[in-house]
Amino acid sequence: MQIQQLIKNLFSSSKGASHAKCTLSASVIDQKGIRQVSKIIEPKESIPLPEKFIVEPNIYSIHGDEYDCRDPGIYRFYRLPDYYEQRLVIPSEVNEVLGFLGYLWVYGRTRDIPRLDNFDLFKDKIPFLDCYQLTLVAEMVFQKMGAQCRLVMGKHGGRWSGIDDSHCLIEFRQKCGWYLYDPSFNCCFNSHGRPANLQDVIVGLKNESIEILRLPGNKSCGPWLFDGHDMSFWVAERVMSESILINWYKRVLQVPVIQSKKDKQYFFDSGIINAQYIKQFQKNFEGLSSEQFNKRFYS
Repeated sequence: MQIQQLIKNLFSSSKGASHAKCTLSASVIDQKGIRQVSKIIEPKESIPLPEKFIVEPNIYSIHGDEYDCRDPGIYRFYRLPDYYEQRLVIPSEVNEVLGFLGYLWVYGRTRDIPRLDNFDLFKDKIPFLDCYQLTLVAEMVFQKMGAQCRLVMGKHGGRWSGIDDSHCLIEFRQKCGWYLYDPSFNCCFNSHGRPANLQDVIVGLKNESIEILRLPGNKSCGPWLFDGHDMSFWVAERVMSESILINWYKRVLQVPVIQSKKDKQYFFDSGIINAQYIKQFQKNFEGLSSEQFNKRFYS
């Protein structure tokens, strides 16, 4: 009984002490990593921290103190256990935001599918999102930056099993062409030393000429719930092992499927699929010959 009472006293006293000493902390994650955001001592013009998630560069007032939030990055303000706020100041270039975008989420899937028509989800948490949800988030961020982007998918080219048959990603356009970004595993790709699009990656996986470029971000996976069971190990293997990830890509990235912004229709390259599997694609997508597909999306 004496030991139990000592443990109880230890935790109760620690809890009270932490509440008494806890003050507001402020940090920012940008391309250089994470650092503290210092308070501005000299009085300056500031505005209260806005309620919206994506904010303009500015000096913001929080609980009576002013913080310099003029550089792009993910800003976090917290006073545990009662206060936590997160805001995003986005840069003007896609390459810059890719340096810290992956810290906003963790790849996972839970019973609750969040609404992703706005950014309220990110204001006070780091959510677990699947590949389609993450692609929508990345698309919204790129669109806020004024960057041209599009939702793309890779599909398995053989008989579908109902799992590991597809993967959702996003392409963004730069001056020299389209480039592929996978928000689920927070990476881009090189083919023969050059940035790669979805078509390049599919060809490069066959030719063993693809390099995965890991970007900064959360290095873990969240819960992955199927029928009440947590299948996180199914994803964790790919997070921890690049060779396993590449082998998985070889299965799910065999046939490119791209959404046309003009008519919201999904098109696939029918020229690289065995004829016996064409029908399963045609149930949801419209087929184009390889020449038509490349002309429509990569000319």
